[in-house]
Amino acid sequence: MIRLPESIDYVIVNHMEPDHSGWIEDFKKIRPNFTIVTSEKAVPLMEAFFDITYEHVNYFTPRSLANLFASVDQQGLLFGDQYQFAIGRLDVSAHAEFGRAYDAKDSWSGLRFEDVFPNFESIIDEIETANADKSIYVWGAATKGVMFCHHLKRLRPTTFDRVKAAIDINPMKAGRFMPSVQLRILDIDALCLEASGDELVVIMNPNYQHEIVAELQARGLDDVRHLCV
Repeated sequence: MIRLPESIDYVIVNHMEPDHSGWIEDFKKIRPNFTIVTSEKAVPLMEAFFDITYEHVNYFTPRSLANLFASVDQQGLLFGDQYQFAIGRLDVSAHAEFGRAYDAKDSWSGLRFEDVFPNFESIIDEIETANADKSIYVWGAATKGVMFCHHLKRLRPTTFDRVKAAIDINPMKAGRFMPSVQLRILDIDALCLEASGDELVVIMNPNYQHEIVAELQARGLDDVRHLCV
């Protein structure tokens, strides 16, 4: 028997990441009176953090994506090589084989962050050279921004201490915090109130560099320096 939303009295939250719990705000519109059952720790996390890394497309290499298809007619990269696509005929039998291979322990090998991103510390060197001891803002509070800040804090904690906040145009993120590093997430208006003009904005996605620089200039922040990573 399917229960209508109006008859639901309790919602049990086992995973507080936004891709699991983000629908609750919309659910309130059709069922305003219900009780959330979760752990004591999860409550402030659901209210505070935004964008736990859950971009599952990152799990696929071009080869593993192609292996899901019986045949691939076209495959490639888009948006500055940031997205991949495959057009073909899905192979139902391949799904089971893929699942078995995915679960097999010998299909995986450990990777060090420094091996995957060998230039990371040179990027930090560039940031430190460009900005001396001034404040830093990270533009982009999605997966790349979270990972960048996490490893910046791990490898160069004194440089991370100069990061004042992350900037993001998504209004759902404003006023919340990054996971792992607990950085504030500001919108552009809040940045304008804080910035004095000698800061460095580290842009996470170079595809948006021109758009971001134009926005800073339109807001009178012409002297704010920027660097893409």
